[in-house]
Amino acid sequence: MKSRLNRIKPQLVGRELYADEIRAIFEKELTPLGVEVTTYPYGEDAPDGGIGKNQISVNGFFEAQEWDFEAIDEPVDPINIELMLILYSEDEPICINNKDWLFLAHQVEQTLEHEMIHREQNQKRFYNRGGESRPIYDQHLSEEDKQIVYLSDPDELDAYSNDVKLDLLKHYSYMGAYARLREYKKIKQDESPIFAEYVDTFGWNSETVHTLVKKALKRLET
Repeated sequence: MKSRLNRIKPQLVGRELYADEIRAIFEKELTPLGVEVTTYPYGEDAPDGGIGKNQISVNGFFEAQEWDFEAIDEPVDPINIELMLILYSEDEPICINNKDWLFLAHQVEQTLEHEMIHREQNQKRFYNRGGESRPIYDQHLSEEDKQIVYLSDPDELDAYSNDVKLDLLKHYSYMGAYARLREYKKIKQDESPIFAEYVDTFGWNSETVHTLVKKALKRLET
């Protein structure tokens, strides 16, 4: 993923580009990975204040329902992950700088690897269970309880452990990240927001946080 992002950077940073031009740059590198790139305008009129004129954020989705479960030899739609580029406008050019690129590249890497892990999980589930899928939570739960069930789901624990790994690698070498996880109670909010969310939700000494740490350590080792 890093090599693809390294090829994108010189085409994007410091250049005034429209949304369709930015999308095309990402598509060239990401379509071979089964990723569809879309754009979404979220300017200053958005309810939460939106996004800055020269910034890009991202969101990602794995479309498990697009799998063709009747085609045993080819169970996966070639394009089944969506990367949504969230920007100020689709009608005005934007020009991001190096600092904003670092933020964007981390988000793209983390988002796509997260969704690719979900794709691998569903592929294994397809072969092992004949296409069976399982619900994440009961729709009648409160929002707080839904979040607890969601974050403790084995699939999400696996994917978010990779998010934690990538967060720490922004700040440390592999050995440094490994040492940080071994003393995980020292990890700060700005080092890994998702890890902080798990701690806030479940507590330092919960089995869920212990599992997240073990999985993150394993991902660093592989």
